[in-house]
Amino acid sequence: MLLEEAVVSEPLAPGMEGRAVFRRGSQDRPLRIRAVDGDQAFSRGTRVRILDYRDGAYLVEAADEEHLVH
Repeated sequence: MLLEEAVVSEPLAPGMEGRAVFRRGSQDRPLRIRAVDGDQAFSRGTRVRILDYRDGAYLVEAADEEHLVH
């Protein structure tokens, strides 16, 4: 699921956890999410990109951010 997109279903406040839905085909998978940058917030309906999985939550960034893999 890394670098795939999900849609925020429960708003994510800075430094907190939220929820998103990852859709693959006809299946929806709920995810616990946290922002990579702890100062970011995401509202319901925002598209986010999954970057990593740590401590029971997926780390995400805004899907419209340019992501460069080094």
